[in-house]
Amino acid sequence: MTINTTNYIQAFLPNSVDFTDDPKLLPDQLTLIYSLIATAVNLRQIGFYLSEEQITGQQVYIPGNPQRNRFAFRKTFECGTLPNTGTITIAHGIDFTNTDLEFLNIYGASTQPTVGAIPLPYVQATPQVQLDLTATNIVITTFGNYTAYTKTLVTIEYVKNA
Repeated sequence: MTINTTNYIQAFLPNSVDFTDDPKLLPDQLTLIYSLIATAVNLRQIGFYLSEEQITGQQVYIPGNPQRNRFAFRKTFECGTLPNTGTITIAHGIDFTNTDLEFLNIYGASTQPTVGAIPLPYVQATPQVQLDLTATNIVITTFGNYTAYTKTLVTIEYVKNA
């Protein structure tokens, strides 16, 4: 099976380029190379996990118009120590009144220093740790004693524009 890639945006650059000696053609060639570099760089995921809203570099198609994409955003939150059979809430500040808001990922991890870490949500074990998002808060609920896990980060990735 052959796949036609002419309509795909390329994220990879050629390893080398031979530039023309013709001074009349060189500006066009440089413009093309710059466009390839800018496109490839802009398609990469941005590795910042900050408490402020950041554009991620991820793009998601628009339903009903797959030729256009929307940009994804990310926020990361320090949530502290997990509770002993209880709930902690952290305000996220994401505008839920935006009707174009859609979530891509809600995930996290909690560290027990010098021992190990667990993913959030943690459903492979009993007792479990639940991770939810409401219109105003991140909600982490433990169904057992997880107070040894003192460093917890939660990341939310979403699109908010049509």
